[in-house]
Amino acid sequence: MQEAVKRFRKIVEHAGIKKEMRRREYYEKPSDENRSNRRRARLTRLQGNQ
Repeated sequence: MQEAVKRFRKIVEHAGIKKEMRRREYYEKPSDENRSNRRRARLTRLQGNQ
């Protein structure tokens, strides 16, 4: 039984389902979503230059 649970978790993790669930946990207005995407892109860009 434990083996099946481990395999299931690995498959879910690999497919990105868990990440997608967290992202969709709360409704985010499109304007707020765009704002957070721009912020994330800026942070990624700044971290890449260091």
